[in-house]
Amino acid sequence: GGNYLFSCRRVGSAPYTASATGATYNGDQGQLAVQVTNSMQVSVGDNGANLFERVPTGNGVFSTSAATTNTGGGVIGPGTVTDPTAVTGHAYQLVFHVSGASTTYDLVDSTAGATISTGNAMPANGAINLPGMQVTVQNAPADGDKFSVSPSTNQSIFTTLRNAITALQTPAATAGARAQLSTTIAQALSDMDNAATQLQSVHTKVGTALN
Repeated sequence: GGNYLFSCRRVGSAPYTASATGATYNGDQGQLAVQVTNSMQVSVGDNGANLFERVPTGNGVFSTSAATTNTGGGVIGPGTVTDPTAVTGHAYQLVFHVSGASTTYDLVDSTAGATISTGNAMPANGAINLPGMQVTVQNAPADGDKFSVSPSTNQSIFTTLRNAITALQTPAATAGARAQLSTTIAQALSDMDNAATQLQSVHTKVGTALN
């Protein structure tokens, strides 16, 4: 019989088994290599953890999310890095306040446990600046709605797919639920793009070694 591709040196074991959060990796953390001379080995493959588990979330520097308790139609985008030297690595929270036609927000440094500013007017284009970063909140947040900006972490592509499936299967009967769905799907698409980039990077690395 054949060997499993992504279990690395545990070639007789299936690399993944299904789990509640997506899938559990059963392989090891090494690399498959072949002996080409008495003193040289060449890598001919990589493990599933490097391919599918260590996928950065968000834009690779930070990721955004909406609180599940939000009731408004506000949707936060993935955001961009505007000044890499100013990025602090802290997590932040945007807390919105709506009174009549006025929408303002507070900027809170969640890592430091400190409020940076309060009563900031919501820009017409929804673009909000944080230290070294910019995010855009579209549509209309409700009073008390919160959005988070956190340092990017690694996430399994299978967890990303599970989150997207769960979101699509969850009824979205309210403005808040529809906004949450839009945010989650946008996150999933961004994370899947990162997974494709990760696969291409590993493919290039292995291909270079074989050449």
